[in-house]
Amino acid sequence: MGEKVLGIFKANEQEIVLAKMLKKHPSREAEVLLHEVVHAVNYNSNAFGVVPPNIRGDVEEHITDTISNGLILVLKDNPDLYKWMGERLYGTD
Repeated sequence: MGEKVLGIFKANEQEIVLAKMLKKHPSREAEVLLHEVVHAVNYNSNAFGVVPPNIRGDVEEHITDTISNGLILVLKDNPDLYKWMGERLYGTD
């Protein structure tokens, strides 16, 4: 992975790889992981299939940043949300 690349979604392998240096920065590691999860969702749902190929990368990166940053803010501002969702999704209530 290049020095500026902190994470990557490998579409063929359906795998997310994070830079090892993120282990020293847990909150940034979580942010990068969520960003890559959004890339995976976009890819697997063909969300950008209608965007012309010559601009697809820039458009996808912008929208992925917007969504992942927004989700991180929601989770940071609502610390009980993760637990609440888990209880409903996995029936742990």
